[in-house]
Amino acid sequence: MHPVILQVSSFTIYSWGLMIAVGFELAILYFFFSIKKEQLPLNFILNLIIGIIVFSIVGARILHVLMHLPYYMLYPLRIIRLWEGGMTLQGGLIFSISFSIYYIKTHHLPLDKIADCAAPAIAFGFSVGRIGCFLNGCCYGVPSSFGFVFPRGSPAGEFFSGQTLFPTQLISSLNLLIMGIVLHLLRKKNMARAKLLPLFLILYSVHRFLIEFLRGDTFPVAFNLTSFQIISIILALFSFIWWKTGLRFSYFFLAKKKKT
Repeated sequence: MHPVILQVSSFTIYSWGLMIAVGFELAILYFFFSIKKEQLPLNFILNLIIGIIVFSIVGARILHVLMHLPYYMLYPLRIIRLWEGGMTLQGGLIFSISFSIYYIKTHHLPLDKIADCAAPAIAFGFSVGRIGCFLNGCCYGVPSSFGFVFPRGSPAGEFFSGQTLFPTQLISSLNLLIMGIVLHLLRKKNMARAKLLPLFLILYSVHRFLIEFLRGDTFPVAFNLTSFQIISIILALFSFIWWKTGLRFSYFFLAKKKKT
């Protein structure tokens, strides 16, 4: 609803970018203080955090560009204009987790403990980020009797001018906040050990699959499902395998790579 938080001359602070930054900071702080108790090498923790930030941004942007490839083929220079928005959470999640698994395993450190600390952090960070989507007017819902009218100039206001749209961004933010609280409590009570991250991925995939039916900015691509619903199904299946095996299948890949 407020895409611009502050503008002084040519200096502009966008609400979406600000909330994404706040979400990153919250997630990093939670993860840092949680993982610090595991007495892991500080330089490893800092390198891991930096890598997660980089791969989250790159992955989120890559998936967004792929989803809107015809547009970016016409305007390729806009690919690097991150401050205008255009990040896909699933892309950031997949890239950052893939990097983290590889980095942690190659350094022979406890993936399970680190993943348990990361799960609530990701949920809290995503929750804040979705507020940025609401303020920016992106990731909006379908026309509904319940919701908000977004102003002209915002993505939602341009596509559904003057119409009340279901607040999918706020529902997503609330769901992610609840996930974060539940995961935090489970970690504190030492329950579901070594399973918190796959549990989060399963919960998030189910949430994303269902919320897509209420999204007004995505469209079916196959089997009457959107691209994000298809990705959610794949991510949920991967997470279920992780839940059941403890990701032991990753050792095969790393062992094979070491032999070459």
